[in-house]
Amino acid sequence: MSDLITLFIWSLLVFSATNIVAVSKIFYGFRTWVTYKKLTKIEDSRGVRYEGEPRKVQFFSSLVHCPMCLGFWFGLLAGIFVFSPTSSLLLGDFEVINYFTDGLLGSILSWIYYLIIKKHQTNA
Repeated sequence: MSDLITLFIWSLLVFSATNIVAVSKIFYGFRTWVTYKKLTKIEDSRGVRYEGEPRKVQFFSSLVHCPMCLGFWFGLLAGIFVFSPTSSLLLGDFEVINYFTDGLLGSILSWIYYLIIKKHQTNA
């Protein structure tokens, strides 16, 4: 039973980091900076927003806007630096495979949590 609790806590850690970067208002400026260069701040009746020329390399822009993509990388990093649930629960001592599998696990769990929260927000 403690393995399931550990996995649940690990998944919440990965989801929290993913959600803060990909969705929260706190990182809105960061996501905008990653997406555009030469930003112009616009304040009008709709609020404050930024516009600019898109950056040439869109990989990081896509990454910081996608909970599933970012969940993979946070899962991989959490597997390396915090705890690897796949090495203790599933696969054994194959480090590279375990870290990759941690990334996959972080990705799918982040996506599932994101969809659950999004569904509850739209139904409220």
